[in-house]
Order: sequence, then structure tokens, then C-alpha cells
Amino acid sequence: MKNYVLLGGHDWSDAGFFDTAMKAMKQIIKNNNEITFIESRFHTHEKNSDGVKRILSWFRYHGIDFKQHHIVDSRLTVEEQHRIIKNSDAIFINGGDTLAQMSTFNENGLVDLLHSFNGPIIGISAGAINMAKRSVLPLTKLRTRSYEYKGTGLVDVTITPHFDVNRSDHIISEVLPMSYKGVIYGLEENGAVLIKGDVVSFYGGVYKIRNGEITKIN
Repeated sequence: MKNYVLLGGHDWSDAGFFDTAMKAMKQIIKNNNEITFIESRFHTHEKNSDGVKRILSWFRYHGIDFKQHHIVDSRLTVEEQHRIIKNSDAIFINGGDTLAQMSTFNENGLVDLLHSFNGPIIGISAGAINMAKRSVLPLTKLRTRSYEYKGTGLVDVTITPHFDVNRSDHIISEVLPMSYKGVIYGLEENGAVLIKGDVVSFYGGVYKIRNGEITKIN
């Protein structure tokens, strides 16, 4: 049985992860020996290291202290990336540049590798977007247009992170039109989706967006 968690965002306090996120993650993290972080921007080494250091501190805050960790970015050869991912106990797919991350996944042969991985996989923001069969990127100030593309296909759950139901103009013009092609789940910063086998559970603020309508489900 494959286990996944998709996170909508995080808090900037020392806790980092919201309690809702931790409730979901603690259901699938059963081994704290080794975790591997897969980055979105493979060439921003110092930023990647700083970000991982911060996330590890969030895990420790909530009582999970990993004994070893690895960072998958361009400091490693593709062969080293494959070896480390295969031997890890858990995978954390980081946020950042969504399209760049998906491009690197394809270029480095990481998609099939992630499908064959039997441990828990957690994605946050961009990482959570790219875990889907159908990935969507609505237009924001960060990009010039919307995108809809084939994700890794780890899960059949399409999400849009950092969701704010009060951003009416953005939702009406960008998110709702995409919902006619399939369900999109809007995850607030504290929103999380837990997938254990065929069972999908929701934590924190989550909205179901389908055929132009929005329903708060959690």
C-alpha cells in the first residue's frame, strides 16, 4: 500500500508545519532513519540546504528527528540521485519552481523511480502539485499564463496550494475554468491530503472545486 501526503503550505513560526499537516504526516512516517528531500531548483544549492535545515527543525519541533538526510539537486549525479532515492526511508518533494521541478523529474528519470518507491512520499506546494496525474498552475503574479500538464501520476488528486477563497478575481478567472476538466482541491496553508492506498482523507482547510463550483469539505 502506497502512502502519500500533499501539503498546501506551512507556517513561518518555529513550528513550521501546522498541526493538521503533522496529523496527516505522522500517520505515514513510521521510520525516522533517513529522509531525502527532492528540490525544485536543482542549481540553488545554498538555498536548498538552508531550506532543508529549516524543514528538519520543523520536524524536530513536532517530535520527529531524522537520523540522516539527503538533498537531491545538481550537486549529485543522476546515478547518485537514483541510488539515494531508492535507499531512503521517506521522500519529501519540496516546493518552489513547479515547472522546473517537473522538467528535471522527466530529464533525470525520477518519475519511474518515485513510482517504484515503497516508503511514504510527502509533497508541499509545488511538490504536491507535481505528484498528481493532472497538474494545474493557475495564472498568478509569478507566471504569465496558466498551465495544465501531466504530473508524475503518483496520485489521482489535483491540488492548488496556498488557496484563499477570498481571492475572488483570481478564482473566477483562473481556477474555476480549470475545474470543468476535472476536480481540483484548493488547499489552504494548513490544508493537507492524506492518501493511504485507496483511502483519501482531508485535514485543515480544503475546498473541492468542480464544474465551476466551490464546496468547503474540511
